[in-house]
Amino acid sequence: MPWIGAGRSVILVGMTAIDAYVRDLHHAMGGSRRSRTPEIVTEAHDHLLDAAESWERRGYAREVAERRAIEEFGDIEQLAPGYRSVAAIGIVRRTAWVLVVTMMIQPFVWDARDDGTEHGSGLATTLKPVIEMVGGSMIAAGVVAALLCTYGVRWWGVRTWMVRGAAVAMGLGALVVTALAAVMACTGDASTGDALLFLTLVALPLLMVLGHSARSIVQVRSVSAHTS
Repeated sequence: MPWIGAGRSVILVGMTAIDAYVRDLHHAMGGSRRSRTPEIVTEAHDHLLDAAESWERRGYAREVAERRAIEEFGDIEQLAPGYRSVAAIGIVRRTAWVLVVTMMIQPFVWDARDDGTEHGSGLATTLKPVIEMVGGSMIAAGVVAALLCTYGVRWWGVRTWMVRGAAVAMGLGALVVTALAAVMACTGDASTGDALLFLTLVALPLLMVLGHSARSIVQVRSVSAHTS
């Protein structure tokens, strides 16, 4: 009787049935051997260990106890879509807070330039209030996305529209702010220090936001393809 990943799993030497099951669950969620195991998969592993110990206390051998625990937990092909959705919600929530922190430090980044844009003229002076306005909007969007993915799931459950909407908004916002900030960094009396400041405190964090947003969209797209 197949009991791991519809019978396709291979248990390596020194690996228990539960270890193999959790490995396959991680792979089914899109994880690789080198990628960090999501918290939800770690929780599944702990739950399976507890269940196996419960079966052992009833007199079953360890190997049989682990198989019974896995059978109770469910087939990976049925569980993976839900796990991918939960993982995507977690990605969006963490990305939202990265976006909020990145946007909150932007005023200090541009004030550190001290290139006279506050009272000067030119493109840098024009862009500065635009960046501040867009940045304020992105802070609000990030907070809403984080709260929605934290408390919204408790009220409405995991919904793909939450992930798609928040990820698209944050991804587009990150692109816009990065483009504006790049122009801002290259105008006025830009120096090498300004370029490094832009790269480390603006470009890299926002590219991280963009990448994580795309990753979460891919996660929920795979869920939709599996359930359609």
